[in-house]
Amino acid sequence: MSRILIYAIKLISRGHAMPLPCNKAELLLNFDSAYSKLINELATIPEQDTRRPEIESKISTCDLLAYQIGWGRLLLQWDKDELPGKTAQMPTLGFK
Repeated sequence: MSRILIYAIKLISRGHAMPLPCNKAELLLNFDSAYSKLINELATIPEQDTRRPEIESKISTCDLLAYQIGWGRLLLQWDKDELPGKTAQMPTLGFK
């Protein structure tokens, strides 16, 4: 498994997050940079290794991507709910 992905997971789990962007341009730059790094890193993982639980011996690359997609969908839904002035449902309906 990639050293970069393992390092990122460890930093996040220890509470070390990236600094918050100050404006929309910085936010978009952070998104583009993180996406590019993730895609480049994922491209180095052989297909036969994508389901091995090698990130902290618990989750696979496939699990990590599913988790990221799920969070992305939640964020988009919360944004969609808040645009017309509604309160976003947190946690989302059906969360257990």
